[in-house]
Amino acid sequence: MTPHIGDLIYQGKAKDVYQTDDPEMVLVKFRDDITAGDGEKKDKLVKKGYYNSIISAKFFEILEAAGVKTQYIKLLNPGMMLSRKLEMIPLEIITRNIAAGSLIRKFPFQERQEFKPPIIQMDYKSDEYHDPMLNDDIAVALGFTTRSELETIRKTTLKINQILKDFLEDNEDEIRDIICERDDSDAISDLIRNTSDPIMFYDLCVDIDECGYDSQMVKDNIRAIKKALGIPQK
Repeated sequence: MTPHIGDLIYQGKAKDVYQTDDPEMVLVKFRDDITAGDGEKKDKLVKKGYYNSIISAKFFEILEAAGVKTQYIKLLNPGMMLSRKLEMIPLEIITRNIAAGSLIRKFPFQERQEFKPPIIQMDYKSDEYHDPMLNDDIAVALGFTTRSELETIRKTTLKINQILKDFLEDNEDEIRDIICERDDSDAISDLIRNTSDPIMFYDLCVDIDECGYDSQMVKDNIRAIKKALGIPQK
């Protein structure tokens, strides 16, 4: 039975979140918006939300099968996902496997330099403050989390990274970065936020700030990811 779509309770850069008749569940609508620069650059890409939801569901199902809790319940239809309602910690936990994108703009790493073990980066999720990088002391001082929770977050993030690396390498793809968000019950949420974000594959990723906001590159990226995941091309 499809839940009743209630009031809009949150609108992000590329998704809308609606209340349902079950207070513990929400409906997430994936829009066709693509953004960059803290949402200042905007465009639309036809069927981007459709495919992004399918790709996201695939990754969530892989993680759930491996014993990682997520907010995912099921994909009702392409573009509309049923999820658990969570209160999120305002942190982005970024696992970097390869030096690319903003990391080589900010630090003297060689492009494609491989990190063994992966680098874990933590950012404050805030457009107002432009997602600044945090350390443990700042995250704890701001009251976002505790040191014990941070240790759990790191362990879970590395587990997620390895699960998805194994899956993608089996499909001959190289994972670059993974961005995870989580709530205070340890559920992972919003793992793959936007297939145009520079977060997934080295060779397949698109950094809109670097490529001049090229929608064709985003289309090519989605096509390649769909091929890697075995999603039918339409």
